[in-house]
Amino acid sequence: MKIKTIIIVLAICSFAFLFRFLYQKQFGAVGYFILAVAAVFLALREWKKTK
Repeated sequence: MKIKTIIIVLAICSFAFLFRFLYQKQFGAVGYFILAVAAVFLALREWKKTK
């Protein structure tokens, strides 16, 4: 695994954690959901490039 891949995985995990936390608080959940989707999309694009 490349360092970039590890960073992307950590970013997705942190977005998922933030989304869960904010969803429970009902504060900015939609914004963080969009950010999480964007992070996953970018990670998939990078992953396809390396394959």
